Parts: sequence; C-alpha cells; structure tokens
Amino acid sequence: MLGMAEPAANVALCGSSALRQTGEFKDHGRAPTRPSAQAALAIFARAPVPGEAKTRLIPLLGARGSAELQQALIYDALAKVRRLRSIKHYLFLSGSHRVLKLKDSSWAAVCKRQRGRDLGVRLARAFAWLLRFHPAAVVIGTDSPLLQPSVLRRAFSELGRCDAVLGPCPDGGYYLIGLRRAFAIRSRLKALFRGVRWSTRLALRDTQANLSRLGLAWALLPPEEDLDNRRDWQRLCRKMQKSQQAQRLAPETWRFVRRQTLKTSPRGEMRKAPADASAAAWSPRARSAS
Repeated sequence: MLGMAEPAANVALCGSSALRQTGEFKDHGRAPTRPSAQAALAIFARAPVPGEAKTRLIPLLGARGSAELQQALIYDALAKVRRLRSIKHYLFLSGSHRVLKLKDSSWAAVCKRQRGRDLGVRLARAFAWLLRFHPAAVVIGTDSPLLQPSVLRRAFSELGRCDAVLGPCPDGGYYLIGLRRAFAIRSRLKALFRGVRWSTRLALRDTQANLSRLGLAWALLPPEEDLDNRRDWQRLCRKMQKSQQAQRLAPETWRFVRRQTLKTSPRGEMRKAPADASAAAWSPRARSAS
C-alpha cells in the first residue's frame, strides 16, 4: 500500500548495548506517527558485523578490521547528520543486527531495517516510508567519509527547486539521492529504481534515465569518492595522513586509519590480513548502503 511502513524495526542505540530488533528508541525520539514539516536524512548502512561488512576489504583488513572500519564510518556519518539542524535523522541497517557500539546515547538515531531483495527495492521502500512523514528526504551511504556537511545542506536546498537530487561518485554510482514528497507514490518509486544496474559504472546513468522518463527534474551535487576496494582504501589513507581537514571530517575513520598505519610494511603498504571470513561482497556503488 502507498507509503506503508515496514513491520516495526525501531531499535535503541545506546552506549555499548546490543542492537535489538525490537523495542522503542527513547533517547532521541520515536519514529513519527503523523506527517511532519521537518525534512529527513537517512543513512543506509550494513551492520558492522565481522564477515558481513566491507567484505571487499576483508583480504586486506580482516573480517574484524573491516567491521571496525564500518563501525567508524557509521559513527562519522551520524556525526555529520547531527550537525544539520531541523532535520530528522534515521539509520537504515541491512545485514545481521547484532552490536553497534556508540560512545553514548546522544549519538543515537531512529533505526529501521532495510527490506527488499536488492538495493533498488530497499531504497524504494525506505523513501515510501520517509516521504509519508516528511516533505523531503535524502539518503546517503557511509562510504564517503570525507563528504562535507555543506553538501548535505545543499542537497535539501536543491530539493526546494527540483524533484530529485543526486550525488555522483567517480565510479559511476552515487553517494546520495534525495526526493520530494511528490515521489511518495509507490509506482513512481518502483519506476525510478527499476532496471538500475547496481554495482556498475552505469548506476547513476540508469537512475538519471529513469528520472527523465518520469518527466522529472533533478540536480547534481559535486562528485565525491567512495570507499569500496583496496585502491580506494589506500587513497583514503593517503588523504587522511596529509590533511587535517580530512581528519576532522571523519575523526573515527582517522583513528582507525592510524591504528592500521602502525601495521604497515617497510614499503608503506598495508599487510594482507589473514582470510578469516568468506562472506560474499556487498558493496553496491550506487549509494547508499555498504
């Protein structure tokens, strides 16, 4: 049905508590029950479970290290979102919902479970729910830790003039997508994400083609690099080691990078971690979840 919420999956995220599949979040407000004038920003992410998170980096960082990196990426994304005033924020998780440790409950967010067989279905369902309660919604991933908060503010500004906004990645995917409430029609949402070739250089192009077929106007934000593979990781490490601005943009990721830097070989390359997990890769280039 139009705009129907998925089965209840709000969870409490506090301190080092386990991430529970049931229960109401109390520290940062409950999920809405009626339309609001606030816009929404949702983070799409995979739960930081060893063997299930950042799987393309497991050969390099190990299953536990990749999960710790995912934890840091989620934390930094939440910190950016929290800087945006008058915006309701959410965390949509996929994968096993076990433990998500945050420093304290003030960093918590209303959390929901991603549902659907592929990223397109999950995004369509998330937007259907978000736009039921909010006049505009933006979804981001966690794989662009150096994303500036000003870009997020610009995304909402663009939605005041356009039907949609996209944040492209150099690899042909995107780190951000935003829609206005006019999209809160399930058939439109399905059509927007139908036929998108996720995890390829054509994901952004396919989405733009769908927007054109629907007769809708969209805006493009500045491109932003993402973090999927060994080359992306090495590039991120170099940037963070050289730039204090990058370190401030993603402090938790920077702490993880510093710890990993201590494990480098004499050549300055990360040692290859033991293959301690065999989970299949899950890292669609079209953001927003990884």
